[in-house]
Amino acid sequence: MAEALALALAFLEERPESAARSLESLASADAAALLELVPVRIGAPAVGRMTSWTAAQCVAALPAERAGALMAQLGSRDALAILRQMPAPARDRVLADLPTSTGRQYRRALTYPPTRVGAWVNHDVAALGEDHTVDEALKMIVARRQRDEAGVYSVDEARRYLGTATVTALLHSAGSTRLAAVAQRQRALPDSASLAAVAADVSWSTSLALPVIDRHGELLGELSRANLEKALHQTRVDQPVATGPSVLFHLAETYLGVIGELARVAPPAGAQESHSRPGRNDR
Repeated sequence: MAEALALALAFLEERPESAARSLESLASADAAALLELVPVRIGAPAVGRMTSWTAAQCVAALPAERAGALMAQLGSRDALAILRQMPAPARDRVLADLPTSTGRQYRRALTYPPTRVGAWVNHDVAALGEDHTVDEALKMIVARRQRDEAGVYSVDEARRYLGTATVTALLHSAGSTRLAAVAQRQRALPDSASLAAVAADVSWSTSLALPVIDRHGELLGELSRANLEKALHQTRVDQPVATGPSVLFHLAETYLGVIGELARVAPPAGAQESHSRPGRNDR
């Protein structure tokens, strides 16, 4: 049991995409049972890579506190996609266990029809007041450790959108420069706009993400080009057929199969680092 759990942990942590496919092949109760055994920081990446329907069934089968902790680890895009597929009672339980500000943002996003920009906003963006400096903006980007962070949004005291300071612009500016002097105004998308309408916007030819505002001009977050494409092409999936009598050994067997295949095709010279790792402490 301990060895199987260690292998499952390694599989989830090192190959979240493959682990997601394995979790999807299990009954939701079995997948949930596994996710209760592993730290949420290890389980969350795999859940975020599952199809939203199967992830929703899995999260709904978890205790509310565990489900809330897991969803809090996900980005808003993945979390909202999962929440939309959950039954209302289960969704309400999860929202109640999220941090207050996050729960409020998600409840608001869930009121939008899926064909509107507001339903697909990434709320977790870097934003600072106009009087902050370039140094402070760069420190925020480093602290957030978001691989796809394009820059920092400049806002006023009412959080109204003023402009965007790209990472390139920040790096080429003096550290003491005010953020407002570096930020450039981008096309801001209304949260009520249709996805079809904004998809044709010429701003996408030069931007990977565009700010999203409400009718008062308040910055709600951003819509990335990747998320827009996902929203436009989202399709409903059928419920998967559950297989396998044991969750842990199912994942362990899959992981060992992957390692065996890598060993078969890898060059024989040199010892390679083991892919299995001992289990880590929970949260």
